[in-house]
Amino acid sequence: MNKNIIIVGSGPNLSLAVAKKFAENNFSVGLISRNEKKLKAQVADFATEGIKSEYVVADAYDKSQIENAVTGLADKLGSVDLLLYNAAAMKYKNIIDEKAEDLTEDFKMSVANAFHCVKTLQRQLK
Repeated sequence: MNKNIIIVGSGPNLSLAVAKKFAENNFSVGLISRNEKKLKAQVADFATEGIKSEYVVADAYDKSQIENAVTGLADKLGSVDLLLYNAAAMKYKNIIDEKAEDLTEDFKMSVANAFHCVKTLQRQLK
């Protein structure tokens, strides 16, 4: 029986390596990212390697998009055994130049929405 992993914030580096490692161990892969072009390319690459994968486009800053994406992938995959929340606010600027409002939004995306994904999956299990 295959297991399933969902990766939120899927990208070409860490997420891709994690997806491939889990696929080697009979996991199907669900991918969530803002960039549909890159997601399609990843799914196509996985298909050539015999890896079952699905994707949903969503912005990790948007709580409802992320909830719908996680729920949709859980439905497509049949279950979720593992969640990797790899979304992060990548900024290259002096912290002193930040605004408190921007840091609050980044915290919501990086921490609160990760927690929300876990709660969403927990509700699906019940």
